[in-house]
Amino acid sequence: MTGTGKTYTMQGVPSSPGLIPLAIADIFDKAGYGSVISVSYLEIYNERVRDLLNPSTPSDALKLQEQADLVRVRGLRCIRVDSAPELLELIAKGDSARKTEGTEYNAVSSRSHAVLQIFFERAENNATSVLSLCDLAGSERAASDAERRKEGAYINRSLLALGTIISRLSSASSSQLPTSDGSSSSTHIPYRDSKLTRLLQHSLSGQALVSVICTIDPHATSKQSTGETLNTLRFAARAKNITITPARALSATNAATSVATTALIESLRLDLERERAETEIVKVELADVRKEAYERAIREREMWEREKRELELQRDALKDKVGQLTRMILASSSDKRSASASARSVSGSTAASVAASAAAPASESTPRTTRKSLAPTAAVASGGNEKEGGDRGEDEIQIFLPKQRV
Repeated sequence: MTGTGKTYTMQGVPSSPGLIPLAIADIFDKAGYGSVISVSYLEIYNERVRDLLNPSTPSDALKLQEQADLVRVRGLRCIRVDSAPELLELIAKGDSARKTEGTEYNAVSSRSHAVLQIFFERAENNATSVLSLCDLAGSERAASDAERRKEGAYINRSLLALGTIISRLSSASSSQLPTSDGSSSSTHIPYRDSKLTRLLQHSLSGQALVSVICTIDPHATSKQSTGETLNTLRFAARAKNITITPARALSATNAATSVATTALIESLRLDLERERAETEIVKVELADVRKEAYERAIREREMWEREKRELELQRDALKDKVGQLTRMILASSSDKRSASASARSVSGSTAASVAASAAAPASESTPRTTRKSLAPTAAVASGGNEKEGGDRGEDEIQIFLPKQRV
């Protein structure tokens, strides 16, 4: 019945993971080296298959066909995954494209059957295992809305086909085991009545391990809810009576494919090891080159610092020489100025002495005359001094003029 927690049981919440996240975590924990894991996710809505990982694919292009003892969907996208988070991300992407609508019994009701198939291939034993996780839509009574009523009719028809198969398998188990195709000599199993049962034929035929989780609403009190609960419990009782004999179905085609896959994986592994060895060699060579470049840089730096110190010493020596030359030039200029000044003073005193010696005899031999007779003498003396002594003529006049009597 809808609204009893089927989707919650399968998916759960982050704080309480459901069956799908727990199964995925266990698969990747136990996956060995060389294992190949791929996944497909589909829904059966109104008996039409939809690819949840590629919603743009038209339903008409998705056809059921049997391949290597398994019923596969031709045209369905199958993606290889390498980690559990990657797979959970794909499932979340598929859930966002799934058909859900509000009904009279559930605000968010799944309107389709969702089937998540995980393909697990092991290279060491050439075996391929398939884990099918199904989240079925709940059965409903006729709804008032025409679209919901149509969806409910398809859902109920597929669930009725599943119930019929479970009932016949349960009856057959009491007498004899079913054959490899899921049927016995006296019992016909109608797997083709529904796409859901056709897709799960290998799992339901008794050759696989099957777990069935039936959910009911313990708080349901209406007559309709009670009837749905009883039908669910009868279905669970029939499913419990089915005898299963798990067997490995490895056909020649599948074996050849597995061998080819194993050879390819081994070749890729050898290529990877060779690439890793070459990478290690390159790393060692690169480390040597880096070390050599570092040492060369250190040597060049030391050489540069040594040349710098030598240039600084040369600069200091040149500064000292320039200082010495500057002091010598200044001392030489000072000596020249002193010598020139001394020469001028000596020449001046010599000229004065010559003038004085020339004027002295003239003054002594000249008699004392009147003021008129003195003028020419003064003029002569003055003229002689102007020629010999330059600008000291007036002083000579004052010196050599005789005193007048009063």
